[in-house]
Amino acid sequence: MAAETLLFVLAALLAVPLAWALPRALAFDGVAAVGLIVLAGISPVSAAWLVLSVMITTAAAHLAERMRHRGIVLACATTLIAGVLLASRVVHGWGMITMAYATLRNLHVLAEVWMRHLRAPRLRAMLRYQLFVPVMIVGPINLMPSFERELALRRFHREDLAVGAERALIGLAMATVLISKGVLAIGFWAVALSYHLPPFAAEWLLSAVDWVRIYCVFAGLSSFAIGVARMMGIRIAENFDRPFVSRSLMEFWTRWHISLSNWCRDYVFRPLTAATRQPVLGLAAAMVAIGLWHDTSFYYIAWGLWQAAGIALNRMLIGQARRLRMTVPSRMAAVLGPLAVFAWLSLARPVVHLLARHGLAFLLH
Repeated sequence: MAAETLLFVLAALLAVPLAWALPRALAFDGVAAVGLIVLAGISPVSAAWLVLSVMITTAAAHLAERMRHRGIVLACATTLIAGVLLASRVVHGWGMITMAYATLRNLHVLAEVWMRHLRAPRLRAMLRYQLFVPVMIVGPINLMPSFERELALRRFHREDLAVGAERALIGLAMATVLISKGVLAIGFWAVALSYHLPPFAAEWLLSAVDWVRIYCVFAGLSSFAIGVARMMGIRIAENFDRPFVSRSLMEFWTRWHISLSNWCRDYVFRPLTAATRQPVLGLAAAMVAIGLWHDTSFYYIAWGLWQAAGIALNRMLIGQARRLRMTVPSRMAAVLGPLAVFAWLSLARPVVHLLARHGLAFLLH
């Protein structure tokens, strides 16, 4: 586990007794203070930008409520906040932590204010929302209306404390012990085997192992965050729901990093599809957005297009099978479906790298 992640884990655990010890009206101001202190200790620049971005979001939301052309100020704030995230990815030495999650939370608030689904929040409420320490480093991307509702309904229950502690412990074990004892062993075996395979097959195998590693880390730390939040009396929606049992790519992306998939569905896919009446265009944009959220590079643009192509192909095949009244026995589908999904997911890296190499060779000649 990275040092900064460990510090956030310790800070989240420290915030649990603090949330119950402080007066109810100040409890989550104290939790936010813990989040800000640990972030400032790790990366002062990240802490400064997070607070500044919250101020920009809050000011833009309040200004928009007073303006006739509300979309202009909200669009400017959205462009600025998203632009800083992109700049932090491409400017050497300007890396910032927690930026990806904080940016999507800010953009969520701006979008909901623009659609009049949310009143402009107060600065104090935004800081409590953005500095809720359990979800700062690895999510989930909790939404502000749900978070505020949970704060209002929060009550102490011993069951929440016990269930949350169990969930947090299992999540930590998944992100640490399972990685060190299981996934790393599989990884060493895969690396050894890859020397005896053709380059394309070797990269495909290593990509598959990497998917398992990423799942253990992010699902484990998301589970920890959900457990710690419940120990504080706050319930957060699930972020991973057994994605590797999915029988189709569409199902997989409703089970994998659910908060990110839902965010891209609500704020990229649906608006673009409604504006263009082209679901394929909306799908491609949403998957590219998921890719670029991970990193700003050509690889993740191509990765997003590969996943979008897989979903479109999956839909076409399912539709064709229904028209022909073709059915697959349930037990066979339960085995072949997840295998096909996992194969397509892990195939992205070798295919994108192959296309990049051939494209570069074509340009050079």
